[in-house]
Amino acid sequence: MVMTKKDFKELATMIGESKAQGDYEGLIEDLIRFCHGQNERFDECRFRDWVDRIANNESTVGLG
Repeated sequence: MVMTKKDFKELATMIGESKAQGDYEGLIEDLIRFCHGQNERFDECRFRDWVDRIANNESTVGLG
């Protein structure tokens, strides 16, 4: 499935609302729900690991 303009608007709304509220964890939860809705095989643990590694300036090698 290809993401549409509607999908990108939904993502932008999530990010904007999160920034306005200072709610980083809420944003992660919203993005996880969105991604799982796009692909039922979405791997939440891998996603969280990737986000955490990027936030901590760590390597993402091996997460694929």
